[in-house]
Amino acid sequence: METTENFCVQINNLKETLNLTLLLDSEVLNQVTVKEKDVFQCVPFQIPRRSNISLPSEAILQLTGNGLTQSFQNRKEVQIEKPKHLVFIQTDKPIYRAGQEVKFRIVSMDKDLHPMKEEFPVVYIQDPKNNRVFQWRDVETPLGIIQLSYSLSSDPRLGTYKVVVEKDSEKVADYSFEVDEYVLPKFELLVKAPKLITVVTKKIEVSVCGRYTYGKPVPGLMKLSLCRHPQKVPFQCNTDESLCTEFEGKVRRDIEFPQLGYLYRPILNLFLCCFFFKMGIMFS
Repeated sequence: METTENFCVQINNLKETLNLTLLLDSEVLNQVTVKEKDVFQCVPFQIPRRSNISLPSEAILQLTGNGLTQSFQNRKEVQIEKPKHLVFIQTDKPIYRAGQEVKFRIVSMDKDLHPMKEEFPVVYIQDPKNNRVFQWRDVETPLGIIQLSYSLSSDPRLGTYKVVVEKDSEKVADYSFEVDEYVLPKFELLVKAPKLITVVTKKIEVSVCGRYTYGKPVPGLMKLSLCRHPQKVPFQCNTDESLCTEFEGKVRRDIEFPQLGYLYRPILNLFLCCFFFKMGIMFS
């Protein structure tokens, strides 16, 4: 691919028309005519592709000026390198599970960070054993960006995968992502209820909060059971009656006591059992 560069020339007190010729190893790159007395001018030229020369390589850039009575020549050794383009790869997330779709984009920019159209002969996905599991041919970035996707199998090899972009049989960019087994997120269940109530209390407020270990709340449903276990009375054959009441809801609610019946003792032990349902899975 040919690239465009610029050469600049400054001439003062010019008294005649001057023809300027720019050469690269005897190959003419550009010719301009200067007529002004004092001039500073930058002229673009293209570096031709040379299939028989491997880059980087050294070359002689030569500027000659010829007029009726004046002439000059200026030579400079330059190094010709491959165009330095920037290629970035970005995935939509860092970790994937079996059967999920890996979405990624390839962004190509020039040395000034402007989006540029580019063609890559091959883009491929590489598994943890360096096997090429999928590839795309002749991928273009029309506006400097292209988005691709790859679906993982139901039983993929776990580990680090790579998206690799190649051009001219060389790797120009790669990006790693992880494929891991699914693990249920860990969270804790927080239940708030009064530790002591009086015999005249008719209702209490109970709140249940599911929270991930990193602090984010967990959406779900709760199922509460408020029970009074029977109490044995010394020297009596009878015991208190066992009572339980169940409640369902979200986050917080007021619980009204059931009929407690006759008590042998002024102390009542209540037990609150909480079950939390998230995505069909029960936690207690």
